[in-house]
Amino acid sequence: MQFGLCALVLEEESQIAMELSISSSECLLEVSQVGQAARITASRDIPAGKVVLELAAAAGVTSTEDAAKHQEIGSLAEGRDELIGLTLWLLAEQHQAEHSSAAEAVLATLPAHTSSPMLWASGERREMLRGSPALEEAEQLESDVRGEWASISSAAESASNPLTGYANEQKFVEAFSVVLAHAHYLTSAQCFALLPLIPLLQRSTDPDAAVLDYDLDRNVVVVTTQRSYRQGEEVRLAFQGTTAQQLVQLGALEPDPFAGSRELTFSLVKSDRMFQGKVQILADMGMQPEETFPVYEDRMPAQLLPYLRLSRIQEADDFAKINMKDDRMVSDINEYEILQLLAGEARTLLGRYAGNAEEDLKKLQNPRMPEQERLATRLLMAEKKALEGTLATARKRLAPIRGLAPVKGGKLKNVNSDLMDIFDTIESIPNKPGELIGEFMSWARGEKDPTWKKRK
Repeated sequence: MQFGLCALVLEEESQIAMELSISSSECLLEVSQVGQAARITASRDIPAGKVVLELAAAAGVTSTEDAAKHQEIGSLAEGRDELIGLTLWLLAEQHQAEHSSAAEAVLATLPAHTSSPMLWASGERREMLRGSPALEEAEQLESDVRGEWASISSAAESASNPLTGYANEQKFVEAFSVVLAHAHYLTSAQCFALLPLIPLLQRSTDPDAAVLDYDLDRNVVVVTTQRSYRQGEEVRLAFQGTTAQQLVQLGALEPDPFAGSRELTFSLVKSDRMFQGKVQILADMGMQPEETFPVYEDRMPAQLLPYLRLSRIQEADDFAKINMKDDRMVSDINEYEILQLLAGEARTLLGRYAGNAEEDLKKLQNPRMPEQERLATRLLMAEKKALEGTLATARKRLAPIRGLAPVKGGKLKNVNSDLMDIFDTIESIPNKPGELIGEFMSWARGEKDPTWKKRK
């Protein structure tokens, strides 16, 4: 099943509208323009495991085949990261007046830049992304890319390469943001590639979204569904990462409010007498002494609570109760400790943000909000919702054992037990006179003296 690009319509303001349609009953995708973004939907019901798009491998651009062999920037790309090589290729091709057909097809669907925070002014970025891990990631990424440009521009000037005549640091950073957002790693081919048409597919953190890979047998790049789609439903490509990583790497966020995530990092206690044993158990499970877990407003990874339970076990016999696939308590004291730990971490991270998710939602109702501020607010709202949902889950699970607190000996005691003893004593007072008479009559009958009847 081969899909072709049948229509390419250039509208006003250079907006591109594309329609994937061929004279075949096997056409499974439709492309329409919604505002400035393309929306690719299922033209009919599609089952899981169906190839919905194929592209000839020759249509793609890779660093090893295209950047390294490029007449102008090949020597500069040599030995550098694949994404940097593709960035140099993009800058060179954008400058040239004539392109190969493959390059033309790739360039046609690539934007001039993205809205990644790595392109935002430093002061505004720090203000708008306060509390989010996206701030540190964007700052580090920008610093690294600018460092690459310093090295490349120095090499270009030494070799009298024309690159510095039409490119500068800012253009390089902008071009890198495009490559970072639209270059896909093809697992089977073990390389990154820029591909025509694929940039029109929006991305999703849904693990069941469609996947892109290289078919070695047929030498084609394929998009395959992982779940079924109804006619008219949008088809998106899977993105593996958090909401913060999505904004930094793609310069965009998906609209689903429940898709927002925030990472929580936990680790074993090194002073724990069982530390080495726990490290070995985790290694057997493919996990590390320190692990990072993405949490969502309505869910968390299945491995999170089992990992925390293992990390806080104090009795060797309890190791047998750990199962990374089952949500099963080890003990009341263990569950109490790990839920307090989870709630405390969520509460600490929430404290780093300004305001709450409800306040962010009110801000987003302003239609005049600038694009960068809107993206930042949506990100912060999504992350806060993920943390608030995690905190609510921890509290809900704590409810059955909320009246318990740890005491000496590693056990739990009801925090109100002393008061309950007092009230039990008070409530028993009205019965004391009757109990006293009963005790006297029992004595008088000799019931308290086993030998009384014998003496009589």
